[in-house]
Amino acid sequence: MTSSRWNRRQSRVVALITHHKPAADLLMFYGRVLESQAVVYKTTKQAGWLNELTTGPEPAFDQVPVDVCLPLFQKFVRDVGASSTETLSSVSINLCKSKSVAKDILEAFLALRPVDELAVQLACPRDSVEFFARAFAQPVAEVVVGRVPGARTLSTSGRASGSQESDMAACPRCGWPPQLAMLQDSEETRGERKLLCSLCLTEWSFPRATCPACWSTDTDKLIHHSTDVWPHIRVEECQNCSSYLKAIDLREDGLAVPVVDEIASVELDLWADETGLRKLQRNLLGL
Repeated sequence: MTSSRWNRRQSRVVALITHHKPAADLLMFYGRVLESQAVVYKTTKQAGWLNELTTGPEPAFDQVPVDVCLPLFQKFVRDVGASSTETLSSVSINLCKSKSVAKDILEAFLALRPVDELAVQLACPRDSVEFFARAFAQPVAEVVVGRVPGARTLSTSGRASGSQESDMAACPRCGWPPQLAMLQDSEETRGERKLLCSLCLTEWSFPRATCPACWSTDTDKLIHHSTDVWPHIRVEECQNCSSYLKAIDLREDGLAVPVVDEIASVELDLWADETGLRKLQRNLLGL
């Protein structure tokens, strides 16, 4: 299961590089990130501390032993940074030099606290610092959430516990916003819509005619945009709150891997940004 999950993502990266040249450089970098994430996932699955986590309806991210994970985090940062942009390479060097700050950053991210002040300590851009923390935490979160019974087969509106009507949808497992939507036929529903968490990649069912950002159900203001370049991906715009997210239609392309296709279809994000739309959640690469 471990290898097939990551092999499928990496194989999709290779296929999209071949067929979508404009996104080739982006996808090659993402492919290298996936290689390092696969190592983190496998190592975490085998970690002894995993058995010591308290099992409950919510993932125990605050119980992850940061001291134990720190060497793996710094190796991940070093490996990814060695083949990235000049900015990320610089951040990588600083994170590997300062063990204490690296620990504070990982600890803060897992506790869902901002890393702004820590980024200032490193004299590095906040987004770049957060990239490394999020990229490392993502496979760790997948493992931790996988320990929760039924975590991959949720059926819920996805509204965070105790949230107000105006709050955006949140992952029922970790509280992060959705990265994308997926459309797929199920035994009960044709064209069932699911949201995919931007951190732990949990899937959960969500109403088709509802904006996950503002919960509007005004169908006249829920607009879909598509293009011949990406026939299986559409931009779902809400004119009520000027937000959007991308929906991957797995009925149109059964070979699609949503988390990969979402990153590859960068021109859809560029178009949405030019039209003044706000993405509900930027992806791992900041797009």
